[in-house]
Amino acid sequence: MSKTIYMDDIYKMIELLPDEKQNATTDEGECIYTNIDGDHCIAGEIIRMLGFNLPDVEDYDNRLPVRTFVESRYPDKFDDNAIEMLFVGQSTADRLTHSEDRLAWCFAKRDMMNFFNRTRKEEIAQRKLQVGE
Repeated sequence: MSKTIYMDDIYKMIELLPDEKQNATTDEGECIYTNIDGDHCIAGEIIRMLGFNLPDVEDYDNRLPVRTFVESRYPDKFDDNAIEMLFVGQSTADRLTHSEDRLAWCFAKRDMMNFFNRTRKEEIAQRKLQVGE
């Protein structure tokens, strides 16, 4: 089965997300994909916007790192770089949510865009090497 979600798809979703937001958390402060109010973490929101289902509040999957979650629920649907881009955003937003930064998603979006740009530059450089430029 071919992969269907690429970094470009993630990038398009990033532009639609608010800056002033934090990840969904449990009552104990643990970051999760979906809380009882229906809020999501940044990776979960992007996954949902792309048309995939998120775990229910009580599901074990609700607490998994995005790499594990995507690979177990949607194998072969996300390109490796797309998963890594989601992981970058999830990591930043989780860390800043724990420190109560109201701009957690803003910085997570920045880090995902930086990952996108760096990866694209590396791909272009590799192609140029292959054609002898």
